[in-house]
Amino acid sequence: GNRGGEELSSPLMTTYFAVSHLGHLSAREVHDLYKLRTDIFVVEQKCPYEELEDRDADPATLHIRALENQQLVGCARVYRDGDSVHLGRIAVRKDHRGTGLGATIVRESLAMIDGQFPGLPVRLDAQVVSQGFYEKLGFTVSGEEYDWDGVTHVPMTLSA
Repeated sequence: GNRGGEELSSPLMTTYFAVSHLGHLSAREVHDLYKLRTDIFVVEQKCPYEELEDRDADPATLHIRALENQQLVGCARVYRDGDSVHLGRIAVRKDHRGTGLGATIVRESLAMIDGQFPGLPVRLDAQVVSQGFYEKLGFTVSGEEYDWDGVTHVPMTLSA
């Protein structure tokens, strides 16, 4: 499996990106991934929903992890969904927000998608509050707003 990742340097700290299937992660790495996502999506955003789901363990699902000093600071998840690729579960640890890490995670994910699924459209479900963030990264709204566990989302697709 691909346990490495493209290395990006920043003046202060090096962020490594690792792309893996869940089955290739250690128990500790899986724990850290779920803890980060649960801290953000369930606790911080107060959405009591099923964060641990079968899609994660699917061998076709790829997990992108951003690591600094062996600490997980951000993540994303990618899987093929019919004739498109779904990018989701994009999360940045609270103390790393506002650093550009979120945009870097999306760009790294898109570069990986381009290599693995060339030519397929990329879709995501954005919280409406994050719509502008994704628009800056090349996504456009591709459907109606909808409520997902009490949070308004909007479907977006990467502009060709």
